[in-house]
This record gives sequence, structure tokens and C-alpha cells, in this order.
Amino acid sequence: MDGSNTRPIQSKFTEFSPHVVNVADIKFQGNPESLSNFPQWVWYTVAAPVLWGGLDNEVLSSIQQETGLTYHRKIFDKPIFAGFEVDGSSVWNHVLWAVPQVDWLKLKAEFLSVAKVDVKRDLMMKYGLQELVIYDPLAMDKSRILLTNSPTQRIQAFGVMSNYTTVAFRADQPAIEQPHVFSFKPEESVTRLAEKTLLGRKNIQDVFSSMEDV
Repeated sequence: MDGSNTRPIQSKFTEFSPHVVNVADIKFQGNPESLSNFPQWVWYTVAAPVLWGGLDNEVLSSIQQETGLTYHRKIFDKPIFAGFEVDGSSVWNHVLWAVPQVDWLKLKAEFLSVAKVDVKRDLMMKYGLQELVIYDPLAMDKSRILLTNSPTQRIQAFGVMSNYTTVAFRADQPAIEQPHVFSFKPEESVTRLAEKTLLGRKNIQDVFSSMEDV
């Protein structure tokens, strides 16, 4: 099914100050049974970078300006993930973002090019990406119980890679109900990059200059 008769429609943009981030809430026309009805979209989560990787409105706005793309999101009734709670809110457990297939590579490249540093803490953070198979959240919203043959959906999940830790899902596990992220040892590539760029640097300008030489 190509989804031509049940395409998402966009609601009004939401703006966050002082950095404007255009986020269009997806609303489905008709009564689609699963996300497989929409092969023209890549579905992904940025929950881990938002909660633990400094992915704030400033970064999101910058990525949006570089790509010229609008962020799209769908908030589902039932939780998709577990562990994405902040300030008493669990909304990130219910959310998937989406981008048209034709724009995915552009958006992905921008996210993976981000590097955040904290000179005082000798901290460097970058974003990583992994594929994750989850139970189809649209189908789950329409189902009373989870069955072994319930439909699944392949999504993209951005994680956090720092010189202290890596925050990511277990990519080798089969689809489970409400997966959550784990903390792993830091990636050697990020550790080496942090050592080269942060050692002896006293301010952010020094760090950016050193990164240009790496």
C-alpha cells in the first residue's frame, strides 16, 4: 500500500523562543492501520540527544536553517519507549519524528555533524545513529493487547556519544515492548577526538580551532 489515500496532514507550526523551531504535528487522514501505510516517511527519535545530549532549541534551529527542512512529529496514545521522562513529563516516550525519504540523508548528515563541548568539564558530545525495530505504534494504538505477531516498524534512533559514555539502545535485541536506552562505554573514536581537541584548551574558540586541524 502506497499510502496515497491516507497521507499525513500538517497542523500549525509550533514556535519556541528565543530560537524558532518549526515543528509540524502529523495528523492522519482516514483510518490507517500502521505506519507501513506511509513508506514516503523515515521515522526517527531524538529523545536521547534531547534529554542527555544537549540537543536544544538552538541546535535544532541551526540544523533547520542549514537544511531548510521542517520537523514533523507524531505523538501516539500508547508509550513507544520507556525511560524518557523529564520534569514529570513522559511525552518523549510517545513521540516519533518524521522526515520525507528524499530529505533523510540531508537531515541525517546535519545531525551527525554536530559536536558539543564543555571546556570546563573536558566534555565532548556527538550524536550517533542506529536502526531499531519497534512494535508499530500506530497499530499498537488500535490494539488492545500486544501479540507475538503484532506488526513492527523499523525506525532510526539518534543516540549520544561522549568521551565519558555512550547512550543508545541495544541494537541487537529483537522488537520488545517499550525499549529503553542503556549507558555503554565511550566510543574510542570520540575519546580520541576529545583528547586531540580538548587537551590544554582554555576556551571554546581554542577547541574549534583545534577541530579544524584534526
